This record gives sequence, C-alpha cells and structure tokens, in this order.
Amino acid sequence: MDLLSLVDPRNARTPMERFRMIRNRAIVYILIDTPARRSEVATLTLDSVDLDTGAILVMGKGRRERWMPLGSVPQEALWEYMQARVMLAGNERGLWVSEQGRPMQPNGIYTTIKKLGERAGIPNLHTHRFRHTYAVNALRGGMPERVLMLAGGWKRIPETYFRTLGAEDVARFHRQISPADRLGQAQAKDKRDQKRGKPRGRL
Repeated sequence: MDLLSLVDPRNARTPMERFRMIRNRAIVYILIDTPARRSEVATLTLDSVDLDTGAILVMGKGRRERWMPLGSVPQEALWEYMQARVMLAGNERGLWVSEQGRPMQPNGIYTTIKKLGERAGIPNLHTHRFRHTYAVNALRGGMPERVLMLAGGWKRIPETYFRTLGAEDVARFHRQISPADRLGQAQAKDKRDQKRGKPRGRL
C-alpha cells in the first residue's frame, strides 16, 4: 500500500481511525509540500496557520520565523484536519493532537512518519527525507538557490543535495544522448537497410 493510501480517511474503519488518518494526511502533505524541519512542523500552533493566504508560520533555527506557502491540496487537507480537531482539542493551541485530544509529543511526528513508512514498505522513512526531496526537486525545477534558502531556512544549501541532483540528472541526460546507444541504433538501421537491399550508409 502506498503512503497516501495509508492516510486516506475513506479507508478508516472507526471514527478515531478516521481522525488519525485526517491528521496524518495533513502532516504528510505539509512535509511533501514544504521544506519544513520536523521540529518546525511539530511546534505549529493554531495561530501558525493562515488558510486565507494559504501559508504556515514556522519557528526555525535561532528562533527565526518564516512563512511557508502551501498548495491547494495541502491547504484542503489541513482545513479538514482543523475541522476534525475542534471537538477533541478544547482550548489546546498546539496544532497536532492525539485521538484523545491531548497535544502530540515533540517526537510524535517522527514516530508517525516512521510507522507509516514501515507499513508502506518505505525503509528508513523520516522527515528529513521529505526536506531533502523538496530541495532537490526545487533545484531541478529551476528555483534559485537564494529563494530555496529563504524557503527552507538554510544559511547554505547542503552539498549532498547537489550531489543527489547531479547524479540523477547526469544519468537522465546520459540516457538521452548516450553515444554508444546512438551508434548501436545506427548499426541496427544499417542492417535493416541491407536486408531491404538499400546501399549501406555511413555512421
């Protein structure tokens, strides 16, 4: 089963399981859609969410705040979760609560993602993998490094992201221009032409 199926509330069998899936889906979509750190997601409060502008306010390293925009799908998932938590959470201002309405512990996000990864057959799934994937995809999509640094609260983009980007993109472009493959294709074409009685061309 894939990760998003595991957090689809339509698959829930009980009201509590449905709440848990709605909550976990919101967490997963935020991790997919932003370069947020685990601690930044875990410490979100109701006051950190602005669905009018479609953004969340996170507290980064050095107690530096920054707004991070959300796409329409994560916004919808977060809105549905906030509606579902109303009857459980009472006056609790922390965004993430358990099925009993209690605040999730700081390591709750880590444990939730790890267990979902195990069930989905994704080994060693953790929140930093989402952050890494976001950064690599952003760079591949042409986001300027300065903008990515602002989005993710980096003082410097980790070199590992560029190594991942470089290795994958070199392989992708190589498959498109492989000299040996082109030579092999040309030779195969010559053989087909010979069978048809056509003169042999040059490479």
